[in-house]
Amino acid sequence: MTPPSLSRQWQEEIATHAPDAKVFVYMGYQNLPALLSDSSQEIERVKDLKTKKQAKKRKGGAKTDSAPTEDDPFLGPDGRPLHWPDFIQLFDFAIVDFSVLRHDLNIARPAPVRPRREDVSYATEARRRSPLVMVEWRRVVMDEVQMVGGGKTE
Repeated sequence: MTPPSLSRQWQEEIATHAPDAKVFVYMGYQNLPALLSDSSQEIERVKDLKTKKQAKKRKGGAKTDSAPTEDDPFLGPDGRPLHWPDFIQLFDFAIVDFSVLRHDLNIARPAPVRPRREDVSYATEARRRSPLVMVEWRRVVMDEVQMVGGGKTE
C-alpha cells in the first residue's frame, strides 16, 4: 500500500529488480476483473468491464480478439472469470494506493447483526465486502504509512 504519488515508482522498482514478477494494480472493487461472487449481477459486471477494456484497446489502435484466449488471466480453465482469491494468486505483487484503500474501508467490515422482527421484510441483497479483506495476504507492506492516519498518532 502506497500513496498515489508513489504507486508508479513501486511498479518501476519491481520491474527493475524483479522483471519476471507479475504485478496487479488494484483500482477498487468496481474495476476488479475477477468475480466476487457467483451472482448473475456480478458475472455481468465482469463481462461489462472486459468489454469496456476491449473497446478501449480498439480505440487506441490495438487489435484485440473478442473471444477469450487460453492465456487470458481473467479466465479460469473452464472459460469463466476467476474468483478474486484465485485471480490474485496469479500475481506476485498487488499494489494498492491509499486513496483506493480509504474508499474500500467503507465496505471492509461485515454488516452488523441486528435483531429482526418476524413481520418486517428486509432486503435480501448481501452487503458488499472489500476484496482486500477476502484474501489472506502473506505480507503487507505500507509505504509512508503515516499518511493513512491523517497525521494523528494514537
